[in-house]
Amino acid sequence: MTPLAPHIEAFFRDYLVRHRGVSPHTCDSYAYSFQALFEFASRKLRVAPSAPMLEQLDASLISSFLEHLEGVRGNSAETRNIRLAAIRSFFRFLQHHEPPAVGQVRRVLAIPFKKTTIVWCRIWRRKKCRPCSMLLIHPREREFETEPYCTWRCARVSESPN
Repeated sequence: MTPLAPHIEAFFRDYLVRHRGVSPHTCDSYAYSFQALFEFASRKLRVAPSAPMLEQLDASLISSFLEHLEGVRGNSAETRNIRLAAIRSFFRFLQHHEPPAVGQVRRVLAIPFKKTTIVWCRIWRRKKCRPCSMLLIHPREREFETEPYCTWRCARVSESPN
């Protein structure tokens, strides 16, 4: 059995910060995702949250965790996808650092994201906008679009001044 702690530590301290250069907010989000995963795994496996081994984090446990997020905790599909993105990022890291686990890594990476609905909203200063694509188009690229897109300051339709 392979201990998980050294890999998690290397993932957060070395890979995310130094190699990928992610923001502190991304690190916090990933850390919260793993905290929730380890708490779920500890209840399911009946071990301490710091005790799960790498081989115990298989695709079936992670799929159960994602179902738990939506079913028991009432999280949306978007939140589930965020947690899955953090887990997939860790398993992509493991591909290069733990070659014997490549079969387990492939099964986890095969877990699909859930489709989510398109969010329609209005902008405070514009009357029409296309589907909110804040995550797909960088803000600087929006000014070259012919139709107006939502900016980072989206408002619910009920909050619109019009």
